[in-house]
Amino acid sequence: PGAATSISRVSASEFAADDATALAACAEPFLVAGTLTGWRGSERWHSVETLLDAYGDLTFSLAHDVTVTLREYAVYARSTGADCPYYLVERRFEDGRAALLDDFAPPPPFSDDLFRYVPGSRSARYWFCGGPRSGTFLHADPLCTAAWNAVTCGAKRWCASHTLKRRGAHRTRTLAPARCFLPPETDLASLGLDVFRDGARQIASAWFVDELPRLQCLAAEGRVRMVEVVQRAGELVYIPAGSA
Repeated sequence: PGAATSISRVSASEFAADDATALAACAEPFLVAGTLTGWRGSERWHSVETLLDAYGDLTFSLAHDVTVTLREYAVYARSTGADCPYYLVERRFEDGRAALLDDFAPPPPFSDDLFRYVPGSRSARYWFCGGPRSGTFLHADPLCTAAWNAVTCGAKRWCASHTLKRRGAHRTRTLAPARCFLPPETDLASLGLDVFRDGARQIASAWFVDELPRLQCLAAEGRVRMVEVVQRAGELVYIPAGSA
């Protein structure tokens, strides 16, 4: 990403001194490095080899009626030539998968999970594993969730426009893979992005080939406020409430 669209970066010391109230007031995503200290996952999730040594035999649901071990998924991710390969997204931490929850701890500003105070809700925890060309699609996180995303191995590319405050809350319309945040009043049709509404044409790799360069041009023209970053191992990205 060029300097004009680079995401804001926060020092680890500044981030550690922050609190949930200050984070809730942030209207834009930012990146911070050096926050994953003390994680067992920093060692177990450090590479494909260490991950498979620890969890290679764990089973995961990859798609409807498709269950694979992590070792089988690694072979698939390395060898597939699909334009839109399966992205392993785990949210059910039961049986052996519960051990994954012991491999990390939320950084201090996120240690108080407000979902636990909402009757009938549960913590929104996701564990992602993906190979080249995998990614996420058009969606919005529920309940005005503010999220943090950490990478322990490899890299993840993000492209995002600045979020806006609206009616006292941070709300965005989201276009992704690797997540693109757009203000809710964005006219998708005028930008030629209407085809992505409601999850249509969800091919992650095609977004970067066909749509991202055009979005970068729109940002240069001032029609979209955009930030980009390549998040690498050991780095954390904060996503404001209302974003996906």
